[in-house]
Amino acid sequence: RGIQQVVSIPLCFDFAELKSLECCLRTYDRARAGGQLPLINSITEPRWELLELRKVAPFKVVVMASERLEDGAAKSNKSGEEIAATAKRCALRMVKENGMAIDDIFVDISVRALIADKEGMTRSTLEAVRLIHDDPALKGIHIMGAITNIGQQLPPKAADGSDLKLAIENAFMTVAVPSGLDTITSIAVDKSDNV
Repeated sequence: RGIQQVVSIPLCFDFAELKSLECCLRTYDRARAGGQLPLINSITEPRWELLELRKVAPFKVVVMASERLEDGAAKSNKSGEEIAATAKRCALRMVKENGMAIDDIFVDISVRALIADKEGMTRSTLEAVRLIHDDPALKGIHIMGAITNIGQQLPPKAADGSDLKLAIENAFMTVAVPSGLDTITSIAVDKSDNV
């Protein structure tokens, strides 16, 4: 309520506990957000029970496509095809079973730290963006990623003094945005707090 007294934009609720999310949905005032739905971050195929919150109030949702449910257990997705297949399965299920609009669904493609990418996940993530975007059954879905994750653990400056993390983020976005990435979930802030 306090946040909605000072802003007039939709809010995103990012809590692991069901009761915390339920409280947020019960107190969220759509009128203060221009009639816009809140966003729940996030639901995974192994944690599908969070969609029960739609009985409390409607919301948009972030789907983490980095893991899938296989033989009753969570399993990490390693390829672009696995990420895209999980995204599609979850999105279509939300539309069919929960009556959600496809453009109320945001697929988080899980941008990972480049420095620790020994399995080629950056390449797989970019492939997933293209596959999701090009799938006619998913037309209108949003594809998102926490862009600042890619530069984690890297030195802030390159040898020539330039901003290394920003250069890597820009390189990733140069490929990802034309392929379908349309939502960024985190941004870098410089020392003067200018975005």
